[in-house]
Amino acid sequence: MKTYHVMLDGREFIVEVSDGAVTLNGETLVAEVVPLGPVGSFGLGVGSSGRMLNAERGPDGHWTIDVDGRSRRIRVIDERRHAIEQMTIAAKGAQGPSPVRANMPGLVVSVRAEVGDRVQAGQGLVIVEAMKMENELRAQADGIVHRIHVKAGDTVEKDQVLIEFEMAEDAS
Repeated sequence: MKTYHVMLDGREFIVEVSDGAVTLNGETLVAEVVPLGPVGSFGLGVGSSGRMLNAERGPDGHWTIDVDGRSRRIRVIDERRHAIEQMTIAAKGAQGPSPVRANMPGLVVSVRAEVGDRVQAGQGLVIVEAMKMENELRAQADGIVHRIHVKAGDTVEKDQVLIEFEMAEDAS
């Protein structure tokens, strides 16, 4: 049996996979995993309903799950990786997600978040134009937007904090 930690919308689910069954937060479901097309793509039939869930692993390690035509982006880590992350967090002390900082001087083209928004790691939040190129700045971790320091039209300096986060209460 393999154990995974699945993060979706700031919530964590424990998933245990064994032959013919998937246990989700303690509830066992009959399941069948079917490899699809490209490597890293799977179908998952759950229960007797015959519903298929399509899952595809992205290059950033996150998965895109399609259920009934609706896509969701999730993060899946195994038990070993989860333990390492927990030890790292404990060693650092409880810190919130890293703020989004300007990677070079430039002009803010757009801000794609508002205070209170729940964001996921890798989500694009600010577009900064620098040297005639647009750069999308992304969240480094899941969190909730706490403070936004810029708006479209603002000029920014390298390493200037653009957006700060707080940890989601249910993420601890």
